[in-house]
Amino acid sequence: NGNSISVYEVCNILEKRIIGTIEMSEQIKNNCKVSQEVNFWADMTKTKNMLNWSPKMSFEHGIDRYIKF
Repeated sequence: NGNSISVYEVCNILEKRIIGTIEMSEQIKNNCKVSQEVNFWADMTKTKNMLNWSPKMSFEHGIDRYIKF
């Protein structure tokens, strides 16, 4: 969807969604904090042009659906 998200944000989203299910280890939390300035995003231009496809939901909504699956 053109929005970037940091590794730290992904860790926080996952932790909020799965609280009570598993507990993140301190090592994972520390690695996420170290990586908080690292951002990843995909350029979906080629996918949209070749396959006429683009994401229809947010990252958070996709995570929620995945966890429920």
